[in-house]
Amino acid sequence: MQEIGGEHAHDRYEAEVRQLIRALRGYGVLTGERLREVAGGRKWSAGTFDGALGSAVRAGRIRRLGDELYELGERSSDADA
Repeated sequence: MQEIGGEHAHDRYEAEVRQLIRALRGYGVLTGERLREVAGGRKWSAGTFDGALGSAVRAGRIRRLGDELYELGERSSDADA
């Protein structure tokens, strides 16, 4: 029996993290709100943008620069493109 959400939820979540990384790759440094706009996060389910961004920051794929600025982290890779 597969758990609720399961692999499909993980795949969708990973796709959203990659959207954030692609947005930053194209623009360099963005505010959180601009990142949400550019990556299409306003159309995602409630809480998904914040969860994906937080996860990417914790994993080192996106780096937070102060209060509301973000850039690519050291652990983002070409596979994220």
